[in-house]
Amino acid sequence: MKLYGSFTSPYVRRLRILLGDHDYEFIDAPTATPEGRAILSQVNPTMKIPMFEDDGQVLCDSGLIAQYLHEKLAIPALSYHDMNILKIIDAIVDSYIQLFLLGRSGFDTSEPKIYFNLQKERIERSFTFIEEAVKTGTITSSNWNYMTISLATSIEWLMVRQLHDFSDLPAISTFYDATKQRDDMVSTQIPG
Repeated sequence: MKLYGSFTSPYVRRLRILLGDHDYEFIDAPTATPEGRAILSQVNPTMKIPMFEDDGQVLCDSGLIAQYLHEKLAIPALSYHDMNILKIIDAIVDSYIQLFLLGRSGFDTSEPKIYFNLQKERIERSFTFIEEAVKTGTITSSNWNYMTISLATSIEWLMVRQLHDFSDLPAISTFYDATKQRDDMVSTQIPG
């Protein structure tokens, strides 16, 4: 098993945690470097990370890779409810990645443009949903599965990148505080 990615990607990190102590090779292939892009271009037409290779198969999407690993490693599958929450978490991260890359490309994402506004609205509405789910116990730090792993790693990525202020999300902050010192979270931390 080979997992291609970068040490900073929240999508790659969640898979590294899911793989845990299983035997696999990690190939550092950040898409922002010519070396990383050269590695990915050999087998992945999208040249996105994460990418996964196993037994001649190449998988190019974190959700598909996670599903494959759940089956291969006999990890209990997520419920449809948890998968739906995972899609909401992914929507937050995807919107922030778009805004982050646009900002690094010289666009002022604080301008009142339709695209920027849609991303920000999606982020705020999704965080409101997640905050309520944590408050009501739908999401708990004690139920450590791919969905909660994804939430914890996404929160930390947003904190490291200083993209979101969590001061108005106390339940999410409490959830993160309860997960950040787990061995698997510490061992996969984003390099400083």
